[in-house]
Amino acid sequence: MRSDQLKKGPSRAPARAMLKGTGLTDADLEKPLVAVVGTHTDVMPCNLHLRTLAEEVKRGVRAAGGTPVEFTTIVVSDGVTMGIEGMPGRWCRAR
Repeated sequence: MRSDQLKKGPSRAPARAMLKGTGLTDADLEKPLVAVVGTHTDVMPCNLHLRTLAEEVKRGVRAAGGTPVEFTTIVVSDGVTMGIEGMPGRWCRAR
């Protein structure tokens, strides 16, 4: 399993300790860790539902025999960035 690079062997004891600190068990760590990456945020309507969707994905990962590990990434919305310096449309108009 690719995720064994993160969790197997004496040198990975700190990583296992961190993962166990999140509530994962030894049984969880025996399974493949599967990243569930989302862009949920409370400040953008288009992304509000993605937290619920991530829960469904995690349920599917568990059903397939894996251990889901969820994290989020940067969220950018044209509705929020519209008209600010650096926005591509603004930059094009300024030239």
